Amino acid sequence: MIRAFPILLKTLAVTIAACAALAMLAYYVIVVVNWNDREPTVLAQQWRQRYDDRAPVADAANAYVFAMGFAVPAGQDPAKMGAQRIAWAHEVAQRRASNPQRQDSAGSADPGADNIHETSRDPAIAAFREACRPGGAGCASAFDNADETYDRWTAQQDWLLPRYLQLISFPGWLETGPLTELSAPLPQFSPIMDAQRILLLKARRLSMQGDYRAAHDLLESDLRFWRQVLESADTLIGKMIATTALIRHFELGNLILRRLEPPAAAKVMPAGWHTPLTDQERSMQRCMVGEWIFVAGLAESLDPIFRYEFAMEAEEGQPTFGRTVVALLGAPLYQTQDSINKYAGYYSRIAALLDVRLDQYPESRAKSAKLARDAAAAAWPPRSLYNLIGAWMVAQGSLDYYDYGARVADIEGVRRAALTAGTLRAAKVQVGSVEQALIVSELKNPYDERPFEWAATESAIRFRGLQQGARGEHLLHY
Repeated sequence: MIRAFPILLKTLAVTIAACAALAMLAYYVIVVVNWNDREPTVLAQQWRQRYDDRAPVADAANAYVFAMGFAVPAGQDPAKMGAQRIAWAHEVAQRRASNPQRQDSAGSADPGADNIHETSRDPAIAAFREACRPGGAGCASAFDNADETYDRWTAQQDWLLPRYLQLISFPGWLETGPLTELSAPLPQFSPIMDAQRILLLKARRLSMQGDYRAAHDLLESDLRFWRQVLESADTLIGKMIATTALIRHFELGNLILRRLEPPAAAKVMPAGWHTPLTDQERSMQRCMVGEWIFVAGLAESLDPIFRYEFAMEAEEGQPTFGRTVVALLGAPLYQTQDSINKYAGYYSRIAALLDVRLDQYPESRAKSAKLARDAAAAAWPPRSLYNLIGAWMVAQGSLDYYDYGARVADIEGVRRAALTAGTLRAAKVQVGSVEQALIVSELKNPYDERPFEWAATESAIRFRGLQQGARGEHLLHY
């Protein structure tokens, strides 16, 4: 037994040495396979060029700049604050580009960080906001009985509607903040959404007072602005905010028109209600390019972690053990440009699935889910020794974007349903005859060209959109 012990130790040592040799050989193979990063693909170059070639919009004409400063206190200039915030974000991005290891904002702070909009806590206003949120219940009643709410709201925040009117008067929207800067500030959309609600209440009051031209102008300006944002958004959040605003515009706008006699309603209805959403407005490609620019910035920001030259502490000038180990061992496992190329390919396939005719949209549901599943499944086991970390990160970030596209596509259905309600009222179709009138109406569900449903209990035209849950059911009260 004693004599066998040295033999056991020797065997163990040989085994460990063999395993170490195999590990070293495997690592050597990985180093060789990952010796060079990829060149940018044609798609990555095209998408980068597309982003760089966006039509410029001067700050003085750019609603995005104004939106960036929208939440400043009354009496201050939102456009000035917005320009300062955007300039600050670009400055931070430039500093980090010159010193990739730096993780803070170079000692400065977002100049608009303190401008936090306090949402009104008035119970009446809070109840109205809750009733008329996306998918909320009881909005028709809340809107029809909102005279006191409107008076209290405009008294408490008298600056909100005038500032919103300034915002929607701008002729352009271009998101000029650095999308590659992960901590770049965003517009505070909450007060903007509150202001739109106030505008719709204002249009209701004006129409009830007989000032049809003024009510029409408010609605027309609101519709023009948000359709512009929908088409021009470079980020998914911008696209979704515009989608929410447009659906609210049609649903609450319909509540305004239904209380008017047909001649008056014709004067108030915006001309834009008759114009279908264009392919450019519905398209998800521009915001997918923006999303890709964002993740490309993330991929580039991770590169220094895996490069030995950045394993030095900036202040001490001495390498740390942990960072050195990560840099030496991790560098061959991560390729920046290849990761960026993979992201470009994935986002382009998403855009292709979502940029289809409306009647083809329901079919893309399964395709979109399969794309996300297949991309996630590629994480393990790895299909190649090349760019193991980057491929894993792309797989982990493979989300199903279908619901976002469905929200945008549903706008056209809501528009048609609202226009249908207005058209039937103009023809003086009585409530008991609406269901039959919907069957012969030229305006149909955009996904299957079937007639809209009649919800007799709610006395409303129902459009069932593609978005899941309560947010996908839209009632246009008659």
